Formats: sequence, structure tokens, C-alpha cells
Amino acid sequence: MAKIFSYFLTTLLMTKINGNLSIYLNSLYFCFLNNSKHRFAKKSAQLSTMKKKITCIIPYLLTLIILTYYWINVIAGNSAPTVKHYLALELVLVNGILYVKKYTWAVLFTGAILLCATFNLLTFYIATQTAGMRIGSIQLPEIQYWSLLLLFCYGCINFNFLTDRYLDYKEAKEKRKSTR
Repeated sequence: MAKIFSYFLTTLLMTKINGNLSIYLNSLYFCFLNNSKHRFAKKSAQLSTMKKKITCIIPYLLTLIILTYYWINVIAGNSAPTVKHYLALELVLVNGILYVKKYTWAVLFTGAILLCATFNLLTFYIATQTAGMRIGSIQLPEIQYWSLLLLFCYGCINFNFLTDRYLDYKEAKEKRKSTR
């Protein structure tokens, strides 16, 4: 803005010296055109960032919808909640608050919630379907297929976001090492 104002003053002084009004009007049009292009580029960058943020929220919104459906059934008396359901509700609500406060941490926390749900530590659904495997005498953790599907969607949608955050982390770690 200061650059445009100084350009206006310089042009105004030049027209006072030269007395040519058409040069002033042309320069005024040129400044307005450049300023509107700059504002348009800034707005489109903001919209692009907002679009990326909205797509990163999709897995959280899916879990929120599924959990809301479950708790409506609990209120209607069709189901009885377990500790896993209460824990899932608390973590999803905390995650919603995190989306408002710290967006990056919230996206990562969504992945952690889905990972816990995949390994049957949390439950979002009315009827939980799990499958486990046994290798000899070792019991592997049970896996919920629907939560695994949500985790897969989360990974596909947020792959670029997660790799960018990982690279930022590595870069910051290298900076800290080099400053020591």
C-alpha cells in the first residue's frame, strides 16, 4: 500500500511539473490495475489454503458424523455405551477444540484417534466388527475394519499435508543441530 501511495505522489509531482494530465490518468489506471491483480492473487492463495484445510478436515467430519449417529441411538435407547464409546466421544470433542486452536496438531490428533480406533482401543459404531489373528501363541491386536477404512481415507487425503509436516520437522531438527 505504501508503494502505491509513493507511486501516486511521484506521478502527481511529475504531472505538476510536466502539466500532462493524460500521463497521470494512465499511471492511475496502471496502479489500480496492479493493485487489483495483487489483491486477486492474494485472495486466490487464501482460497487455495482454505480448500486444502477443508479437505484435511474430511476424516474428522466423518468420525464426528458416525459418532453423532451412535449417540443419537444411545439417547433413543437402542444401544448402551461402553468405555470405548465414552473415550471416543471425549477425544473427538477435544479434537474439535484443537481444530479451532492448533490446526496442524488437530490433523495429527485425528490420525492418532483413527489409529487407536483401528486397533480396537476406541469405538465409533453401534456394532463393532473386529478381526484378530494368532501366530502360534502370540495374539495380534484386533482390528476394526471400518476404522481401518477411515484411517486409509485419512492417509490418502492428508498424505501431502503429513509429508510437508514431516519435512518441516526434519528441517527444523537440522537447523537446531547446525546452530549448536
